[in-house]
Amino acid sequence: MKFLFSARTLLPITGGSDKSILNLMVELKKKGHTIDAIIPGKENENVTYKGINLMKIKTPFFLRLLKSHIWVFFANNWWYKVLDKYVKNKKYDFLLTHLDTAPAIIFVAKKHGVKACLFLRSYKFLCPYETLPSNYKRKFLDLPFLYKLQYPFINLNMKKFSKSFNMADTIIANSDFIRKVFQEKTNKNIFVLYPTIDKKIIKVNSQQNKYILYVTPMKQKGLKLFLKICAHLKHEHFLVIGHTFMEWDNIIRMSKTNNVKYLGWEENIDKIYLKSRLLLNPVEWEEPFGRVPLEAMIFGIPSISYKKGGIPEAVGGAGDLIDSNSDFDTWIQTIKKYDDIDYYKTKSKECFKQFKKFGSKDGCEKFLKLIKNK
Repeated sequence: MKFLFSARTLLPITGGSDKSILNLMVELKKKGHTIDAIIPGKENENVTYKGINLMKIKTPFFLRLLKSHIWVFFANNWWYKVLDKYVKNKKYDFLLTHLDTAPAIIFVAKKHGVKACLFLRSYKFLCPYETLPSNYKRKFLDLPFLYKLQYPFINLNMKKFSKSFNMADTIIANSDFIRKVFQEKTNKNIFVLYPTIDKKIIKVNSQQNKYILYVTPMKQKGLKLFLKICAHLKHEHFLVIGHTFMEWDNIIRMSKTNNVKYLGWEENIDKIYLKSRLLLNPVEWEEPFGRVPLEAMIFGIPSISYKKGGIPEAVGGAGDLIDSNSDFDTWIQTIKKYDDIDYYKTKSKECFKQFKKFGSKDGCEKFLKLIKNK
């Protein structure tokens, strides 16, 4: 089969969504399928990655100046025109997409009689604020001023997202939690395909490692709770990686902690896991799926997370799940449990068992079965 993937990003990898679709594309290529990709870029460029042909199209200057919902509106209009010309003389069997620019891709697919597959990795197609779906129109008075200015674009975007969602031939959610959320709002059939990781288990004695790891220091990822934990457990060493919207020096100064090391974005995350013994994942929102705990399992590193969203499906028994209404002391007590060698070893073994459920080859086979039924 011949596939074309298109979205806002792919390479360089900017997050879990890029990793998940890239792993699937690589496996499809290994099975002899043709895989092309086209994304916006800083310059026009052609790249080959593990047999995948990636074309980058230079983003217009005016789009680089726009942000948030205004960007989404104009980017979809521009990207539709780009893809319309590109797909016109190509014979693809499926167009694959997700996230911000998915409407443009799905509209082009339908225009040229190509089947479209939409991957659901967020609430974007039901709610513009990336939270559990609600009547977002009622939230207008509660919105920050800059969001109120964007409100006309928010409404226009939601119409496009809704229309394209209903036009997609195959819709695949990244967790059963997300499937249920969308299934309550639509009569479309939605399937589940868990994100896959193309890596082998690395058995090391992670308990002897120095650091407790925290990824992506942002408010919705539980930054406030994490810093409170650091201040309380002064004898522990904490390692932080990932993008943040604040200067890390300011964050540390405000929290009055000196046992935290921040490394920023890391391409080679394996070397980070090799230094870590435990993962803290205090995500405050209903995250669609927990990819970070899954990556940590490769190294036998258990995680402690809130029992919310799609995270329990990822974690299973490979860590501890804390009720969202639990107090701060529960987090401290749970962290201290991992000082016990036997408890740590039990959870570490569960990591390897849980990770085996998310193999890339199995995920690819399931994907092909799903789309062949269409």
